[in-house]
This record gives sequence, structure tokens and C-alpha cells, in this order.
Amino acid sequence: MDAVGHQERFNAQSKRGLLDFFRFWNTSLSYEYQPKSGACQKNTVHGKFYPVFGWLQFAKTTGTCKSYNGKLTGQGWQWVTKTRELELQFNLCVDTTGKVPYWTEMKGNDKGNEFQRGAVFNSYTAGAPAPSFFVLPSSCNKDADEVDA
Repeated sequence: MDAVGHQERFNAQSKRGLLDFFRFWNTSLSYEYQPKSGACQKNTVHGKFYPVFGWLQFAKTTGTCKSYNGKLTGQGWQWVTKTRELELQFNLCVDTTGKVPYWTEMKGNDKGNEFQRGAVFNSYTAGAPAPSFFVLPSSCNKDADEVDA
């Protein structure tokens, strides 16, 4: 996640295998890359950019929480915000030092459309990622499917 450059990249395990997701909020585009096949799907990004930890300054503690696998205990944090048409709830479970996130999620409702985004941290390094972290695989630059609106 690069909050300054409004871009994020994360990996996910799905029924189709490992996926790499790239989101570029300044251009409103995202890419879903399948390393096994080299396939790349380009999509339009809808909604506002919310940095994964950008809301913590407003959060309140919620007591203890557990890591995704349930083996580690940490501190829970939550922030809920509502406007006329948008409701958001952010949750975070972090180790007791406050430096190692276990998981985070964002739930929301935008004009009746519900959505949810979450991440489990297998590892975490604080700081801004190198620009090379956001370089698209060549198949995303050349052969990406047309944008799905």
C-alpha cells in the first residue's frame, strides 16, 4: 500500500490459485494478474481510496482480538463513520506492541450497495514500498482484457 501515490498491491489465494491485485486509484484502474497462467484482467476502480491505516487516528480500542489463525492475541481498533449516503466501519487487530498488524477489514454501505474488504498480514514491513513493487507484469501492459465498467 502506497497511501501517498494512491496505489496498492496485494496477493490473494483463490479457487483459481494465487492472484496478484494492483489498484491505481489516481487512474481508477485495477488489474487482477494470475501468475500461473499469465492472464491479466483490467477493471475500473469504483469508490474512494481509503489507505489501510489512514483511519487509525480516529479509532477507539475495542479490547483484545485474535490473529486470523486464532493463535495470537492482540489489541482491537475500530472506527465507524457515516455521512448522508455512506456508512463505513474499519476494524484492525494488531499485536500488543501496536507495530505488527494481524488483520484489517473495511465494511461499508454506499447508497444501499454493501461492500467489504479485508486483509490478513502474513508479514509486514512498515514504510513506503519501492516504486518497483507497483510495476505491472508485462501481460497486464500488453494483453489485458478490455476494462469492465
